[in-house]
Amino acid sequence: MNTYRLEAKTPFKPDHVNQVIRTLIDNELDGVKYDPETCARLCLTLSAELRSRVKVLGYDRCKLVCTVEIGEKCSQSVCSVVRFLWDVDRDNYAFYTYENTHIYAVACVYGVYYE
Repeated sequence: MNTYRLEAKTPFKPDHVNQVIRTLIDNELDGVKYDPETCARLCLTLSAELRSRVKVLGYDRCKLVCTVEIGEKCSQSVCSVVRFLWDVDRDNYAFYTYENTHIYAVACVYGVYYE
């Protein structure tokens, strides 16, 4: 049933989510070397774990979209683009970039307003 309330009681807070992302990514990717099959599975498990840890924070009226990208460092550049219909007042995101000598990783969590 619609409550006609537009604002969330606990809105998405990027600062708290950044801490969750940083902790998870730093712990899981420490010392990892690039292997295509292993990194593909790691992306899936990390994004699922990230989603479950952020869900525990209890943000209401918020759909969570979690992405994790892992690539090999080979003296190359990468361009990654994500597009959404965005509500500037209610939607937000948090991200973290990780690098070691073999890989780079970008983890993003988008908190998109859901009525």
